[in-house]
Amino acid sequence: MDKDNNDLKPGQETANGSDEGILSEQPQNADMQKLEKELQSAKDSWLRTAAELDNAKKKWLKEKEELFVYAQAELIKAIIPVLDHFENAMKILPKDKDEFEQGVVIIYKEFNNILGKHGLQKINDIVGCDFDPFCQEAVGYEQHDDVEENKIIEVLRPGYKFKDILIRPAMVRVSKGKSDNSIETNDEGQEDGQSEE
Repeated sequence: MDKDNNDLKPGQETANGSDEGILSEQPQNADMQKLEKELQSAKDSWLRTAAELDNAKKKWLKEKEELFVYAQAELIKAIIPVLDHFENAMKILPKDKDEFEQGVVIIYKEFNNILGKHGLQKINDIVGCDFDPFCQEAVGYEQHDDVEENKIIEVLRPGYKFKDILIRPAMVRVSKGKSDNSIETNDEGQEDGQSEE
């Protein structure tokens, strides 16, 4: 038996063996924690990538749909002058229409209904509304004592929207409000603010 081993005190060998076991477990725990961190990091990275791919897919589908709508809008825009011709023709038709003239009216109504079902909206009933330069085109301004400034007083040509896309602004006349020479008078014909002498 080795002399060094014989010189060991009772219980000393057991203590040294326990220390060596603790030291050997510490590197294993550190490696385990490192692996867990790497696994969590990889998982987070995968989740971010999956979310980015999903967002990219949604964006692509939205852009595709918008391009399709704009392509349709261009087609509708090219058809709108035909509607204008129909409307102008019906304005000069006599009240007692013959069969041909009635047929023109029927064709116009059916044509208009089909376009309406596909998303075409006519902008026409806007007299008295505020003028919006983003939706209307002003071709004239007139003094009006009875109409507030910046109010639409006449629609010369209707505008059109297609699925919330403005494809033609309405052509309108706009009020400039009361004239500078307009002076309000009371019931007796006197100027406001003046009293009888």
